Order: sequence, then C-alpha cells, then structure tokens
Amino acid sequence: DEQADQLRAAGMAAQVDHMLTYTAAGTPTEVSDYLDEFLRLTSADELITVHQVPSAEDRLRSVTLLAEALDTVRV
Repeated sequence: DEQADQLRAAGMAAQVDHMLTYTAAGTPTEVSDYLDEFLRLTSADELITVHQVPSAEDRLRSVTLLAEALDTVRV
C-alpha cells in the first residue's frame, strides 16, 4: 500500500507499530472480550477510542458497534 510505504520512508514505522499495539477490531463479542482483557491488565478507568473509517456514516456505525461491545464488558 502506497500510504504505508510513505510512512515507512518517513521513519514512522515504529510510531505506527506503537499505535497499533492495542487495537480492538472485530465483532462486538470479539471487541468485548479484548476490552475485558485489556481493562483487566491495565486497570484503566477510561478509554479513548479512535474510529478510522472514511465516512461519518461508517464512524457512527463503528461507535454503535463499540457501544454494543461495551454493554457486555465485565470489568
């Protein structure tokens, strides 16, 4: 992918790697399971989420799916 090549050429590969270290993606159930484990390991009391999708409609759908996932987080 050309954009990934540009990031690597600019010396940003390590930063991108770091940003993707904690990524919850998948179905609401998969995301919920991931967040349960993440919160158990970190004891975080809040999360900041980023929804990297091209359109506002897709971002809203992503937020809706995250809300579904958070309904079942046990920690």
